[in-house]
Amino acid sequence: MRSNQWFILGFAFLLLGIFFIRQDLSWGLNCRFDSELSTPNLIACIQGEMFEPFIWSFHVFWIVCWINGWLESRAEKRRK
Repeated sequence: MRSNQWFILGFAFLLLGIFFIRQDLSWGLNCRFDSELSTPNLIACIQGEMFEPFIWSFHVFWIVCWINGWLESRAEKRRK
């Protein structure tokens, strides 16, 4: 892949990570641990915790893609 493609892919993963952070915060604010555990509250708590793996994985992916883009750009310069 070209270095530009790695950077664009990394930027897409960054945006997806930000999207899932916003989803996590919006559901997490609706979760109340001090009230009784009713069905809507239980669903809000589960939804708030469900996005955690996506946040971590997408942040790792964009960092890896940007490192690969940097390495690819160095390899392209060496080939010239």
